Amino acid sequence: MAKKYLLNSMWMLIDKALSLLSVFVWLMIITRALTLDEMGYYSYYMAIAGLCLPLAAAGLNGIAGRELLSKPEALVVTNVLAIKVGFGLIVYSVAAIAFFWMDSQVLPWLFVGLILLFQGLSIGDTRNQVKSQSIYTASTRILVTLVSLPIKIFLYVKGTINLEIALLIYALEYSVVFIGVYFHSLGLKTFSLSELNFKYMRYLIAGGFFLIASGFAETINLRIDQVMIKEMLGTEQAGLYFLSVRLAELSYFVPTAVAASFYPKLHKLYIDNDLGGYYTYLSRLIKVSMVFSLGIIVFVQLSSAWIFSVFFDEKYSGSETVLNILIVTLPFIFFRAFFSKWLIQTNLLKYSLYTHLFGALSNVLLNFYAIPRFGLIGACYASVVSYSISSFFTLFLFKDTRRFLSNVFINKKAPATSRP
Repeated sequence: MAKKYLLNSMWMLIDKALSLLSVFVWLMIITRALTLDEMGYYSYYMAIAGLCLPLAAAGLNGIAGRELLSKPEALVVTNVLAIKVGFGLIVYSVAAIAFFWMDSQVLPWLFVGLILLFQGLSIGDTRNQVKSQSIYTASTRILVTLVSLPIKIFLYVKGTINLEIALLIYALEYSVVFIGVYFHSLGLKTFSLSELNFKYMRYLIAGGFFLIASGFAETINLRIDQVMIKEMLGTEQAGLYFLSVRLAELSYFVPTAVAASFYPKLHKLYIDNDLGGYYTYLSRLIKVSMVFSLGIIVFVQLSSAWIFSVFFDEKYSGSETVLNILIVTLPFIFFRAFFSKWLIQTNLLKYSLYTHLFGALSNVLLNFYAIPRFGLIGACYASVVSYSISSFFTLFLFKDTRRFLSNVFINKKAPATSRP
């Protein structure tokens, strides 16, 4: 069984490694094809889409994984897909109207917002993760990457990439991945109108409420700095900041992939009431991940100046300082990935909302203070502090989350009574 989870992780890592290469090349292209002002707007639209995504997903990404492990696949897929497509259409339409009302540049939003319409199909990826069948997701993404990357390079060489084209390429690539993964892994038969169950849908929506609010608060913590920089410092500074943010986020796939891949193993230990084994296994994963994250931090600190000078346009020279600060958030991202899985497993979703709210609030307040005074560097330190608050320090405020910390870091052989 352990080999199965390891093989699943390997498929995910291969997929993510190729995706990282594609994203890195894409960053090289747009930093050369777009002006700093255009990069600032690119950052802005991407941040707004990120803020809308948790609302469009209805908080069901994590819950769907738990449900797939205990209920018929057709029931879960049909109802989750119906809810997410409905929510995505509503959020996309409302945001499009808002942009039309407030912003003359509505066309870029119409492009990047396509992600919200197709994100419901991500249930295919969720299913593959919990069933330890990431080969379906990985093979689809690899095919899309191998096709899209030459197209991006060709368009760059032809000099046809501008802000609108860049956003359209990004949206189409992600939409095609959502569509491809869904039909490759689930096909046409899994979705069935006969499986629509409004009582079950209400149950899912009710369970997703905390995760909708939590996801929105988390995204504020991750994205609001880019919006605030644009408004306070201008689009050029937002463009400079965006490159370092995206480079730092390239490393975030590791905790997400590892936590998702080993979730089925943790789930089995939990439902078997083997809490000693559960917390021992979870503790081991967290500690190994922490060591790995420190290795990534050291690598980035030593190589960032070289990376910027060799791979990116000279107008981004000096931005490596921003990256060197932002990468310090990685251990907190690792820890949060496992903590979030524990919250879903134990159905303590309210703490996801509480902790992310603390992080979002601290992020906004710190950025209001730091950005006007210290510029991009101030935004970086605000991110590090707010991530540490939402992912670790707020866990000391609540009895249940303190028990989690104790079981993970102190008492590995947790008794059955420690189960929430």
